[in-house]
Amino acid sequence: MQGFLSESLRKIHKQSSKKQKDLRDGIDKALAELVQVQEAVQAGAEVKQQIMSRIGLVFEPFCLACDSKNAKMASYGLDCIGKLMEHAFLADDGGLVDRAVECVCDCFQIADDEIQLQIIQVLLNGVMVPTSNVHEGSLLTTVRTVYNIYLNSRNVTNVGTAHTAMQQMLDKVYERMEAAVRAAQPSQADHPASVYSTLNRAGRVSRLLLRTVPFAGRPGSDERSQY
Repeated sequence: MQGFLSESLRKIHKQSSKKQKDLRDGIDKALAELVQVQEAVQAGAEVKQQIMSRIGLVFEPFCLACDSKNAKMASYGLDCIGKLMEHAFLADDGGLVDRAVECVCDCFQIADDEIQLQIIQVLLNGVMVPTSNVHEGSLLTTVRTVYNIYLNSRNVTNVGTAHTAMQQMLDKVYERMEAAVRAAQPSQADHPASVYSTLNRAGRVSRLLLRTVPFAGRPGSDERSQY
């Protein structure tokens, strides 16, 4: 993983300009950290633990690449953020997960079909992985962004992919809510208030999601409503 991240950082640096000092400085710091990861791994350390201990510095330039609004740099940034989320490198830090979702969703402003497809794939993986920490506000932002791609894209493939991704995300959310309710079912010694609390929270999330994603029609139809 460290090799993949290092190579992506070098590609972003090559695409960047001298005016993007924060980005280039962030890349230099991240590369230095990844060199230390490589040295530690060669000494017998575990790769994931070493990267996660430095994840803040390693992650930041990928987010800055997404913020650049440059399609090539954003593509590298999205790819790496997606890998970090998919393999749970951000799982132990809810703040970084929220920041990752924000950076990915901000790429929606880049008018590029390939970028939009990457956004869908990264957000879908972020929700679907068993270690997902995409919850509450970040989850709503995720669904809203995919829905906006569904509404606004003129690319038939992206519209269909966004539609399918929304269905999969919502199915997964409901699956997890149902599992949480089953886990909270009271034994004879349990107080029913705990179950009521879980049901109430699940219902609240459900209502928010339904309000956020008012499905209006199928991909390509004229029934797609304005969000």
